[in-house]
Amino acid sequence: MANTQFKLTEVMPGCMFVEHENISFLCGCPSEVIKVLKLKKMTMPTRIVLPANFYQYGIVQAALEFPVYDFLFFQGRYFKGEKLTIIGTAKQVVRIRNILSLTLLGPTFEQMQSWGVDSATQIEIRNIGDYMALPILGSNPKKVAQIDDLINFVVFDESGDQPTATVDGVQIAIHSSNRFSFLAENTEEVRIDINIREPQRPPMPIPHPETLVPRSTFGATALSKLSTGVDEYSYTSGLLLALNGLVCSVDGVAWGKEHLRILGVNPHELDLHIVTHIHDDHCNVIDLVANGKVFPLLSDQIGYCCLVQKIAWILDHPYEEVAKYIELIRVELMKPFNWHGATFVFWRAPHPIPTLGFSATVNDKTIVVTGDMAWGQKLTKMYEAGAVTKELHDFIQNVFFLESDLTFADAGGNKPDDIHPDINELAMLPAQIRKVMVATHRPGIPPHLATKFQPVSPGQSWVLIPDQQWDTNTYMAVKRAPILAKISDQWFSVVLHQGVIKDLPAGYEVLKFGCEGKDFYIIIAGTVKVSDGDGVKAILSTGEFFGEISAQYGSPCNATIETLSPVRLLAIRKEIFRELVAKTGKLQWLNTIHNMRPVLMKIHQLREMSTAALHQLFAVAKMEQYEAGEIIIAEGDEADRMFGIIHGKVEVWHQNGHGPELLATLTESDLFGEVALWKKGRRTATVKAVTDLQVFSIAKKDFDRVCEEIPVFGLMIGKLVEERSL
Repeated sequence: MANTQFKLTEVMPGCMFVEHENISFLCGCPSEVIKVLKLKKMTMPTRIVLPANFYQYGIVQAALEFPVYDFLFFQGRYFKGEKLTIIGTAKQVVRIRNILSLTLLGPTFEQMQSWGVDSATQIEIRNIGDYMALPILGSNPKKVAQIDDLINFVVFDESGDQPTATVDGVQIAIHSSNRFSFLAENTEEVRIDINIREPQRPPMPIPHPETLVPRSTFGATALSKLSTGVDEYSYTSGLLLALNGLVCSVDGVAWGKEHLRILGVNPHELDLHIVTHIHDDHCNVIDLVANGKVFPLLSDQIGYCCLVQKIAWILDHPYEEVAKYIELIRVELMKPFNWHGATFVFWRAPHPIPTLGFSATVNDKTIVVTGDMAWGQKLTKMYEAGAVTKELHDFIQNVFFLESDLTFADAGGNKPDDIHPDINELAMLPAQIRKVMVATHRPGIPPHLATKFQPVSPGQSWVLIPDQQWDTNTYMAVKRAPILAKISDQWFSVVLHQGVIKDLPAGYEVLKFGCEGKDFYIIIAGTVKVSDGDGVKAILSTGEFFGEISAQYGSPCNATIETLSPVRLLAIRKEIFRELVAKTGKLQWLNTIHNMRPVLMKIHQLREMSTAALHQLFAVAKMEQYEAGEIIIAEGDEADRMFGIIHGKVEVWHQNGHGPELLATLTESDLFGEVALWKKGRRTATVKAVTDLQVFSIAKKDFDRVCEEIPVFGLMIGKLVEERSL
């Protein structure tokens, strides 16, 4: 009679530990399972049965990277000539082989070629990756161990009624999705069910911070202790950056949404994402990608392609389908990139797979995230072996000396030949460098270095630039400013965080003709006059703006701006203004308004219209030129636009029964052509240029829309038509 010798232990929902004598299996492999095993004092099995679904309820269920590391390095079995065994269906084995190959070894030349990566980057990536990869045991010169040199993949035989596989004398059968049986000689068959019927809870407590995450103009918050993938007491790498009130996530922890909510952050609030590389302890972001909206990723091309490809294999979706949900905001390495008032610089960090480090600067403050990297003695050896260029070597060796107010430094190494910087070597850096460093990729600071580095606690925040406090009236005035109409919430946040309120007395000279203008101004309340050597050109009041040309082009001011009353202004630095108009498409609109405002303000019928209404007119008006004697409107023609005279003179003629009759002579600031548009008929008179003529025109489609959207304009035109019909 058979003896029951299988022992079953649930590790966590979706994961079962199956033991038989000296043989053990792990069925299912959810994120952070290696930590749960350590907490339960259980040894990671050397055989893993893949679950039916690699991703479910926001959690990766086939997170094998760190179990592989445990087998290779912590148990050291690869160096004893052993392989980790992974068991799955043929389709599952193809997917997990691809995932592990990309995650552990990096992309191949063929993959990079298919992604359109330039040849220089391909060579750089493979030189670094091949140097840092494990060798095939006994190879000399070194041959890089491929994924099949590290792992024994066993495929279920699906030719019978049930898929089966035999591993070390144990027969495993799949009965239905995530239901397996195990049978060995002289034992009773056991059956297990690893189906997950509700979302898994975080396996380790997520600490609650004492206060909400500051929504500062510039700062950072740690989602976790920024620890390692094997620290059983904490979660891995995850940061939030505050950038002009916007939230940028850097890397990601498992149960990321739960971490965010405990910090008081709605996952839908995230405006931007940076994933430094696709190791499991940095790229737990699938729950955010599958979040119902596009995932904006700031990255270089190869980082983007690696992330899309890994997620595609995990979800078993086509690459092109996943790419639709991840929007690449592409950066070029070592070149500044502006995003909503923040300036980023990215660089290649030497690591086994493509990895980025970066700096982010707002105003005069900078945060550096080094990325996982080789540094110090290890990096020097890489350079001597030709694995990195001199330029990259020199930059990374000096990365801690970059101008920085806060540096999140990879300090995960404990010995000179580790793939992470040795914290003991980092401790030798000057004190003024270390005082801004936050040591990451560690479970804690070694006692002998406790005075050298600042520790990290979950929810810890660093505020480099506090946010501004706005009174309600000023906020509403800024909100109503016509130039800010229809800009995104993100850009409005930048305006609020970067704008400076200035209260000035009457008679104050804000800008001076011929001098450099440093800011762009919006009038929150009050009145100013615009003048040059020829006198007053315009009067501007609440809601209007000035200084745009000097701020945009760096040219001297083309007018003097002086306050006529006490004035409250919103000043926006020219650097922020330039980025705003470039990214929001307002540059052409601003140029049009700059050209049309002094022209249309000469039309007395328009002077009393609101700023918002005038801006609509400015945006649709077109400048036209005619020569003396030229016919502008011909009686009887279809009406297609109306006109206003800027410079010159016209005559209005009507053909009656006795011949042409002069009805009127019109000059500067007069309107004409509006009657037929208003009555939706044909032209009732001919208009001829007496002198060379400059006019503005409003096309029929714009005329009809403006009359509907701006009732006061329609009333003004209607009254003018009525007067001319008398």
